[in-house]
Amino acid sequence: MGTIDQALMAVLPTRFNTLRMAALAGRVLIVDEAHSYDPYMEVELQALLRFHAAFGGSAIVMTATFPKAMREGYVQTFQRGLGPVVPVTLPDAYPALSMIGAQSVARDVAPHPATCRRIDIKRLPDAASALALLKTANGQGAACLWVRNAVDDAIAAVTALRSEGIEADLLHARFAMCDRIGIETRVLGRFGKEGLGRAGHILVATQVVESSLDLDFDLMISDLAPIGALIQRAGRLWRHMDLCPAESRPVPGPALHVVMPDPAAVTDARWLHNVLDAGAWVYPLDVQWRTARALVEVGAIVAPEGLRDLIEAVHGADPVPVPDALARAEVERMGRDMAEAGQAHHHTLNPLKGFAAEENIFSDENFPTRLGEKQMTLILTRCGPAGLVPWAEDPWPLRAHLSGPVFGQ
Repeated sequence: MGTIDQALMAVLPTRFNTLRMAALAGRVLIVDEAHSYDPYMEVELQALLRFHAAFGGSAIVMTATFPKAMREGYVQTFQRGLGPVVPVTLPDAYPALSMIGAQSVARDVAPHPATCRRIDIKRLPDAASALALLKTANGQGAACLWVRNAVDDAIAAVTALRSEGIEADLLHARFAMCDRIGIETRVLGRFGKEGLGRAGHILVATQVVESSLDLDFDLMISDLAPIGALIQRAGRLWRHMDLCPAESRPVPGPALHVVMPDPAAVTDARWLHNVLDAGAWVYPLDVQWRTARALVEVGAIVAPEGLRDLIEAVHGADPVPVPDALARAEVERMGRDMAEAGQAHHHTLNPLKGFAAEENIFSDENFPTRLGEKQMTLILTRCGPAGLVPWAEDPWPLRAHLSGPVFGQ
């Protein structure tokens, strides 16, 4: 078992990459949430799938929100590793299963009945409206979640709620690992499948709740985010109906309340910044506008039959043009995507040139698995009887690791 970054290092000119390839050869590579990769990591994963197929390995690439173009890219690169590319007609249906190999098969998959539902979309014009809704729902005994795009905004929301005398839990990725583990344990104990005491409690969190944590809420608010992220977040709404049926919930039905401006009223490039604070900088502005437009147009997330159209409306090959005020943001985003993809193509190993290629200069620092601003991990300490000791109280050697938060979302 390993991380995706460890696997991606096998296709970069880094030390011991041949050892990593040998360890993966002939095995089953499982990649989850593959939709969330940026253009740089997407190209890396394509290269990894090509090498993996050539070395006799199998791969399971999963996500609930695959754009068709991304799915086709992964399929074609895996085929190139097997040999000549044989065209495969991938289904437009949702959900779908595509099995690529000597005998490729792509077919529709019947959805599980529990996943078939409608979640209404309701727009909230600003953060103040979100706070007012949480205050009302809290008084009704609802278990509530507000997903914010940025850590600073999540902290501000909790501070505002507590100033009103409403207690709220806070979860984000900047806590020391030991504290985050404790918070996640308490959150699962309250809002998880077997959670107790969820009525009238509020959790404010960032993207860390989108996956892995099995949580269930009566009422959900989210900052505007790309459609894939919103679909993932909505999966934590009215989740365990067998344990908490509709008649036992204090709100009439599942609804995702999205804090976002009106997509039909774009007057300048600060269309989103006028509503969201730090969270307006997290995702590309043109993607955000197309998501808002698609949500307002359909008025609901209808699973599973409506998901494909929603995803393609935002990430499809022929999207709706953005308003003139956002055109520059779209061009800049496209430029960044092309630059990142080009950088990844330059970094990843070329199987036709071999390891002796001149550009394959081995360096872990010059060939990262992820792009972005450099992050710093700090080891928190406290004063002990004999001097400074790690913040975490776990036995050594885990204390230093668990005392270090990674600065990010």
